[in-house]
Amino acid sequence: MRMHTGKVSNIVLAALLWCLPLTASFAGGPLKLNPNDPDNFSRWPNGGVNIPYNPDLGGLGPLSNDEAVQQTAAAFQRWQDIDTATATYSNNGPLPFDVNVTNFLPFIKNLLTGNNNADGLSPIVYDEDGAIFTALFGASRILGFAAADTFDSDGVPIEGVAFLNGGAINRDLSREEFLAVQVHAFGHYSGLAHSVVNGQSIVFGDAVSPAPISFGLPSLDELETMYPFLIPGAGQARLHADDIAFYSTLYPVPDFFARRGSISGTIYASDGVTPLSGVNVVARRLFRPFLNAVSAISGDRGVPGAYTIGGLTPGARYVLYIDELMAGSFSTTPLRPLPGVEEFYNGANESNDSFIDNPTERELLIPVAGTEQTGIDITLNATLLPGEPLPLDDRSFVQVFLPFAFTLCGQDFSSVFINADGSLTFGRDGLVAFRLLPEFLAGPPRIAGLWKDLDPAQGGSVIFTTGPDRFSVHWINVPESIQGGANSFTITLKRKLPGSPFGNAFSVTYGSLTAEAGISGYSCGGKVTSRVETSSDLSAEAPFIFKSLFKTAVFEDFTRAGSATDLIDTPLFYPGTRRFRDRFEPNDTFSTARRIHLPFNSEDTNRRYTAIEPRGDDVDYYRFHARAGQSVIVELLSGSFTPVLGLFDASGNRVAFKEPFGIPTSLVYEVPDSGTYALAIGASPDTELTGNGLGDGRYVMNVFSVEGRVLNLRDESSEEVELDFSFPFQGQNWDSVFVNSNGNLTFGSPDLSFPSAGNLLSGPPRIAQFWADLDPGSQGLVTANVQSATATITFSNVPLFPITQPNTFAVTLNANGSIAFDYGDLDDVTTPRLVGISEGGGAVDPGSTDLSGAANFPVSGTTYEEFGSNNALDLEDTLITFD
Repeated sequence: MRMHTGKVSNIVLAALLWCLPLTASFAGGPLKLNPNDPDNFSRWPNGGVNIPYNPDLGGLGPLSNDEAVQQTAAAFQRWQDIDTATATYSNNGPLPFDVNVTNFLPFIKNLLTGNNNADGLSPIVYDEDGAIFTALFGASRILGFAAADTFDSDGVPIEGVAFLNGGAINRDLSREEFLAVQVHAFGHYSGLAHSVVNGQSIVFGDAVSPAPISFGLPSLDELETMYPFLIPGAGQARLHADDIAFYSTLYPVPDFFARRGSISGTIYASDGVTPLSGVNVVARRLFRPFLNAVSAISGDRGVPGAYTIGGLTPGARYVLYIDELMAGSFSTTPLRPLPGVEEFYNGANESNDSFIDNPTERELLIPVAGTEQTGIDITLNATLLPGEPLPLDDRSFVQVFLPFAFTLCGQDFSSVFINADGSLTFGRDGLVAFRLLPEFLAGPPRIAGLWKDLDPAQGGSVIFTTGPDRFSVHWINVPESIQGGANSFTITLKRKLPGSPFGNAFSVTYGSLTAEAGISGYSCGGKVTSRVETSSDLSAEAPFIFKSLFKTAVFEDFTRAGSATDLIDTPLFYPGTRRFRDRFEPNDTFSTARRIHLPFNSEDTNRRYTAIEPRGDDVDYYRFHARAGQSVIVELLSGSFTPVLGLFDASGNRVAFKEPFGIPTSLVYEVPDSGTYALAIGASPDTELTGNGLGDGRYVMNVFSVEGRVLNLRDESSEEVELDFSFPFQGQNWDSVFVNSNGNLTFGSPDLSFPSAGNLLSGPPRIAQFWADLDPGSQGLVTANVQSATATITFSNVPLFPITQPNTFAVTLNANGSIAFDYGDLDDVTTPRLVGISEGGGAVDPGSTDLSGAANFPVSGTTYEEFGSNNALDLEDTLITFD
């Protein structure tokens, strides 16, 4: 069973892994946020009293069901025994059946799809032999995952789910070690994220605090429970102070905050203004520093750069420092590498100047009971200086904060990522596996001098220079990683002119270039581009690239065959970019749906730009007319978010729905009644299509109708189509026909064999309009338009497997027994395919016929032509009849 990896990644965020694979880790904080909660936490109601669970009926590895249920209760009890918290747990009875690899999907559907469907159960699934985990993740070391998965109208959890990998017990882990897995999983179930206080030091040998000050290294028994990796022998079933502190913050006893102290502040970039989220912040007590440490991630409660660390001992002495999260996926995106060094909080000396704010100097913090010490801010020290070579090598980057705000395509940025590969990106680094056009258009906003595999570590240098009105990055004689050579160019960002309706101007000035391929220009990034923008001739348009004022991307793609860089000693000046707005707003409700006419495509940036914006407060409705007997197809061709699609009739009743599974995606609806319909597009998990999704950005949609219905054909599949007439073929009358995905029709039974004369002659009666290894599941449509005296089966833009050029063709069956093959565009590959008809069942081979040599052939018996390497396909744009 293959699961959708994009949604499985959501599960990994709440998963525990065995030993050392580098993946998800969190600092102590909430697993999810809820804006309706006074602290923005997602937590169970009523102080967590009687959090429900329903244990499975099967075993867990070598544990019997009774033993598994007892160990589950013992794991929950570890959390319930925290005397500073009020949460308790209630076994609400077993699940109605034993969950296994054949029936587990309903229990995981909310996590996979973002749905919010309640079933009255909070399953604790015992995957006895690990088969479910193999189906979900393949060969992995994921031991368990858990989370609340169903919420009330205020976003408060009402149901949860946990899956435990019993295949790991005895094979890899002892029963006691697996108890730690359960305690960890039930921390997630209760609302805790992963935490990192000692784990990175134990697993990776990371220094416990900023060098050269060190507390030594923690021992195994000082590892926090909510660290994302299980370390055998570490005793992670025992709760750590970090685990207890945030659990008590979620479900505090009445006097918890009165008896404990807390620290809060903001982590700032070296400019002293920009808040930085994704930084691990640790408060470590000087007495028993490994057992008495509590952490948070800046921004983990929804406020950029802000952190709060609670549960601290009043009167004790603590030091506070920032720590880079080393690996993994995070609910709060980790900031790595840090744009500065790890450092202690240094009181009045805290600044971006390392001569004043020595990163190793610290100020002691002494918590006060019932008091939150605020304003404990840390400003990162500036470590990258103008004019000095940047520490870049192949596939690396640095982040530098700008002396002015920079606006690109309506997106505002305070910093820039300087990538070794000859480009600047905004919002995040620009590292990719392949430097090709799809990545250029779909990635972060990017300005590329020459986007190529450049490596400053092999020669040359990359430096930046800055002034009040400009910021420049210079690649000086930088070679390619493999080809060598020397490439020089400068990208300059300019301060925005007062009153300008456009974004900041920028320029690229080229010196000598030896690289012959790459991409030069800019892209607004995946939240703005259509992904189908085309290459320009920059040297012909130099020096002023005025079309940047109205284009989502202007670039020259030198990676294309036959192209080579021609920009040596060329200056390119881009006067700015503009913000692109949804052309159809306001259309956020059914009643304000905007009228469109089918077919409709929103690829045109200037006239039909469509987008979900702002994030968390938009859904788009469109209204159109459709006729009975048609099928409406909605395709989302590109976008930077996971979409939710809904179709409504004229009365507002939802008649079709597409659960979120990423882009590209499509919705198909067979129209029963002529009239007006409304299409809604939102972002996951907004399954109610009210506008509260978690994604945003541009999307390109294609909405059209076809006559008849769309067949649900995938690679190697078949579907029976009922006819409205009796069709005479090869001496029999047929009331239905099987449409096979490989481009042929059979009668009496489906047939998925590959094209050959032998299979044609020996198989069922067959009409082979284009018999080949086609894959309609990857691209294109297959439709059936059945009328009272005709039936037309059309393959539209269907490629061979694996994906090749698309093929379009149709076959029409008439009540009088005649047949017509109608061909449009066909591919030019030479893989085997066969065209013709046969009675099958051991028919005599008449030999191959040149079908392009005549337009009409007999409808009885066998007539065919084989195509391949020795006989090129020659049927494009032709019509062949059999009567």
